[in-house]
Amino acid sequence: MCISFSIKRCISYLLIIVLVALVFIVAPLRVVAGDEVIVEIASFQVKPGEEITIPVNFTTVPKTGITTIDFELNYDNRILDVTSVIPGSIVSNPEINYGGMFYPEKGVIKLLFLDMAMNGKDAVKTEGDFVKIVAKIKDTAPAGTTSIYVSRRGAFGDANLQKISTTFKNGELTIVSDSSATPISSSTLKSSPTPRSSSTSTPTSTYIPTSTYKPTSTSGVVTTPTPTYTYVVSPTNPINNNNNNSSKAYLYAQGGDKQVFLKWDAVSKENVIGYNIYKRGLTSQYGSKLITDFPVAGLDFKDQDVANGITYCYTIRPVYNISGEIIIGEASNEIYVTPSESSMTTIVLQIGNPYMNVKGNLYEIDPGRGTKPVIINDRTLLPIRAVIESLGGSVIWGPAEKKVTIHFEGKVIELWIGEKVILVDGHNIEIDVAPQIINERTFVPLRVVLENINCNVIWNGQERKITVEHYKTSGSRYQSAITPVPTQIHVPTIIPTPTHTQSPTPTPTPT
Repeated sequence: MCISFSIKRCISYLLIIVLVALVFIVAPLRVVAGDEVIVEIASFQVKPGEEITIPVNFTTVPKTGITTIDFELNYDNRILDVTSVIPGSIVSNPEINYGGMFYPEKGVIKLLFLDMAMNGKDAVKTEGDFVKIVAKIKDTAPAGTTSIYVSRRGAFGDANLQKISTTFKNGELTIVSDSSATPISSSTLKSSPTPRSSSTSTPTSTYIPTSTYKPTSTSGVVTTPTPTYTYVVSPTNPINNNNNNSSKAYLYAQGGDKQVFLKWDAVSKENVIGYNIYKRGLTSQYGSKLITDFPVAGLDFKDQDVANGITYCYTIRPVYNISGEIIIGEASNEIYVTPSESSMTTIVLQIGNPYMNVKGNLYEIDPGRGTKPVIINDRTLLPIRAVIESLGGSVIWGPAEKKVTIHFEGKVIELWIGEKVILVDGHNIEIDVAPQIINERTFVPLRVVLENINCNVIWNGQERKITVEHYKTSGSRYQSAITPVPTQIHVPTIIPTPTHTQSPTPTPTPT
């Protein structure tokens, strides 16, 4: 653990922790109407070995000010070395009011602020940088994208002990070679398109850094990539820009056994009829031929025209129909993935059955209690611990907040009893059935959790079974693990039918 201030300030820091806790225990926790703070972590383009300062900025700060701040950030400690966490320009009397700690071994940054005078004098009242994260990109960092994201939203409060609503925007570090670090604002990451003209569009040259390495890590050790650069020349038609919504999709990928799973965020523009998917090899360029004959209408795609051990590069473009004219939008980020023969974990569950089938072996979902999956409002709910632990993750129950926290392969999912909003790596996602307590056990909606940790969920309505598939591969470690993409579900989730009667081994313990 590292602390961003001297030992002499430890007493002040501990006092901040205690007072922050007391504020939100005593406070009525009512959201101040109309007040919302936007917390944005800056994004950069960097290169291995580079030192960088990453600001965490506050905007739309309420005029009454923020007197209490408490939240946490996560980062990939295999890529980033954090050396200090410095209070920013909007923090008054930081030696008294500010506390910041970082845990390099965990990749966690904890940030606290409290107006110790409790009179609003030192409250945060202006926009600007709340904290500056000083870090270095590791020399062994591979080309690709890594995130600095909010893992615990904590609480923001005002002088009246009322909670202030917050919106978090995670930061990204795009690692390339031989380029100086350049800050990337959210408007650059998802830039607005050029106003449409009546003239015919001309091909534009788009610089895309690529990597020739093939990930072979099996225990967190990653080979250093040898970078190359590809210039993609493709005709692009700008679309009409009537607002500031995002016109750029963001692509994620995961490799499997002779297949690649792609997901992407939807663009916020109207008249989108689908997405074109482009694929190339590391030494080739994108051609005019698409993976599919027509634009993909959904937000995911499985490419089975691949071979194990070969690295593929993907990008997508939204396709618009503007008054009968088909227009190709802005290219997404480029993603690299190497499919490989992988150990797939298969779990089968069944509504009303207290056992689950994990790779052909039967286990009780809730050992000794006979707890069974149930359907509520067309959604499957069950104690999630057994499933997550069978996949290799962990589940933490917070009785004070009535909160379930799931950690799986670097992703963090947070759910609250009775709440229809969950957090996935700091992103808000609405769900239609809230977690609930049934017979003293915590039941959570299964599909929304599993799909956000890169599992395939297959529903068999006739047998009321759910099959869960998860691929573990070494090639997707740095491919921006698939991030919150809310999916509409029209059938109940998950389910297996045990066929054995062997004695179950009670490994997982449900929440």
